[in-house]
Amino acid sequence: MNLYDFFVNRKKEDESVKEIVKSYLDNKAKIYSYKKKEELLKEIIKLFSDQSKSLMRLNSIKNKLLGIVSHELKNSINIIQNYAEYTLTLKKNKIDPEIESILKIIFNSAVNTGLLLDNMLDFSSIQEGRLKLFLDSVNVIDLVDNIIIANTAISEFKKIKIIFEKKIDNLFINTDRYKLYQILSNILSNAIKYSPEGERIIVSIDKKIDKVVISVKDNGPGIPAEKLDELFNIYSRIATKPTGKEKSTGLGLFITKYLTEAIGGKIEVESEVGKGTKFNLFLPLNES
Repeated sequence: MNLYDFFVNRKKEDESVKEIVKSYLDNKAKIYSYKKKEELLKEIIKLFSDQSKSLMRLNSIKNKLLGIVSHELKNSINIIQNYAEYTLTLKKNKIDPEIESILKIIFNSAVNTGLLLDNMLDFSSIQEGRLKLFLDSVNVIDLVDNIIIANTAISEFKKIKIIFEKKIDNLFINTDRYKLYQILSNILSNAIKYSPEGERIIVSIDKKIDKVVISVKDNGPGIPAEKLDELFNIYSRIATKPTGKEKSTGLGLFITKYLTEAIGGKIEVESEVGKGTKFNLFLPLNES
């Protein structure tokens, strides 16, 4: 090999070594980069995990506080409601019309606030995963009668007539009395809230082969078809406004559906703009 060939070959070898070294260093840099990224990713995951646990803990504290406050307020509201109702039903002395009107406002506000607190209590239980059912033999006819009576003062304030259509006098099913009462109170309260003054609300009960169907039909403004699917979503606010400027939290129907499913039932809604809304509650016919 002459001197020229030696230097040519040496240059090639040097370039080859350089390529090997460069490749090695590149790989080393990539490995280092991957490790850094992996460490950074682990830190981010840990940060999110810690924050998630912290938020869950705060949410749990919030739900417990919400439950305690709602429960204490509920007791006070019940006292106001009961005294207002008692005074309104006194027949010994005729109540001055102006005072009677004020008492009705107090009673209606107490009933609405009580229902809101019930929803908040159940919402707190749902969020905490501690909703409990207490099954009992319940006469659905009597229960609906009591709910209508409890809402009479509110409906009369808007001159709304509630008509109860029943084909049977007694119908017992095994269910949670309080939850069913709240479900139907929410539905009837909604019907009153969205009904114009002087209208009628039809409440009916029908007995199918293996189901009890309780329907509440109003003649309110109705709900747009495209909004029906959103109706039972949490905090859902439909375009239709209450006719008496009543307040709406968007919790009522979400909780109504949740409670209905919890007691083994199903709820459906039919509505047409300008023709009113009908809620149908289907409950298992497990007579007891």
